Amino acid sequence: MSQEKTTPNKGLVSNFQETVDKIGTHSPRPVGLGLAHGAMYTLIYRPPNPDDQQPHEQDELYIAMSGSGTFVVDDERHPFGTGDMLFVPAHCRPSL
Repeated sequence: MSQEKTTPNKGLVSNFQETVDKIGTHSPRPVGLGLAHGAMYTLIYRPPNPDDQQPHEQDELYIAMSGSGTFVVDDERHPFGTGDMLFVPAHCRPSL
């Protein structure tokens, strides 16, 4: 695995393709775990259709790797496309 620490607890690096390859290997959800340290972690997520996520305890940031659509947070609708960053505050319901 290419995840490597350059100094104790600092400078984490993760390989994107290795994370994509992990999708579905750690849970039935369509996610691949990337970096993780303390309360911080990264995931590659392929949303099912329909996206059935529930509100989370922590803020979340999504980056659209490809495609476009409408991102819904609670009742707010936001168009998005490839490369856009999507923010979801804790305790809100996201849907892609």
